[in-house]
Amino acid sequence: MSTQEIQDYKINWLRKKSFQVKGNMADYEECTSWLKETLSEKVWETSINYENGQCAYYFENPQDAEKFRERFLGDSRTVDIG
Repeated sequence: MSTQEIQDYKINWLRKKSFQVKGNMADYEECTSWLKETLSEKVWETSINYENGQCAYYFENPQDAEKFRERFLGDSRTVDIG
């Protein structure tokens, strides 16, 4: 898939239904590396809030959000924002 196709795919599921996990900016590089190694680029997205030092990670599939949350937060609860 081209970069544009990946972005179009992400926009489609982000608008419909996605699953959010919040994390700390201090862990951003480690989390992003894990995401790139573990999941396809088209099924996750990040958002950074520099004011409060937090990141939000969005996932197309709840199973991916749960794996991420368990890995980095030791918790499998996810937030459905769709």
